Amino acid sequence: MTAQPPKHKSLLPALRGLLSLLIPGLGQMLSGEVRRGLSIFFSTVVLSALTVYTAAQRPRYPDYAFSFNIFLQFLLQTGGLFLALALIYRLIARLALRDEVGQSVGRILFVVISLVALGIASGAMVGGTIPAERANDLYGLTALLGAASVAAIWLWGAYDAYSPISTRATDAIAESPRRSLTPLILLALAGIIVLGTQLIEIDLPKAIREYRDTERLLGQIFWPWRAAFDYQASTLEATAKIEAPCIDEAAAPPANQPVEGKPWIVVTPTCGELSIRDQMGHLTYGTLLTIEGGGFV
Repeated sequence: MTAQPPKHKSLLPALRGLLSLLIPGLGQMLSGEVRRGLSIFFSTVVLSALTVYTAAQRPRYPDYAFSFNIFLQFLLQTGGLFLALALIYRLIARLALRDEVGQSVGRILFVVISLVALGIASGAMVGGTIPAERANDLYGLTALLGAASVAAIWLWGAYDAYSPISTRATDAIAESPRRSLTPLILLALAGIIVLGTQLIEIDLPKAIREYRDTERLLGQIFWPWRAAFDYQASTLEATAKIEAPCIDEAAAPPANQPVEGKPWIVVTPTCGELSIRDQMGHLTYGTLLTIEGGGFV
């Protein structure tokens, strides 16, 4: 007796794809694939939240609203880029890639070209989206890569909803006797995280905020030879006086002058205001300083 695929609600493929393009996983859920749709939806939401949170950790007082705004702009930009490349790929696939081998090679090339295109456009996206005066208020590249990942999952979910359901349902029935170890693996990982948090006090928020520090630590682990040598070090210092807050510009300390043959530093103006951040985390920038120096080599 041949197993029959389960009956799903009759929805046009284009409508399923459009629904999943509006809300990730909605097309799958309304077509009867609730678990598949929920997996896509929660994957998109969790990855988006982690990206917004992590990208905002650069300043001392994170501005999550600003991070979310930049994330949305990156999401639209990368989504548009991937969608344009996908349409070009579909056009080429219909004209030239008709056999199975050609389609497999085409998919690999599509992924590679998408990554290359994202790398080429990343500089323009970051520089054109984040205002120059707020470049230090978030990790721009982290926000871009996270948004690109969310866009890829989102668009894949729409394409998945557009593809025929009967094929996926038949494959699921064929593989149903094989029990998956995924739930056990996820449960074990969750247990390890919980036990680690309770026993050795893993600070997960701190790990996310300071994840960039791992680059230096991993470098010391994989290349420890630098610590095996003694290096001769010399220190050159120069100072400049600045009055802040500025009470009287006329009484401000005089600016330094370059000194030939010695380290020097000139800061202008020498009287100004400090940056202030209110209780809500909004930053009001202080006086912009111009710093010049020389004689340190």
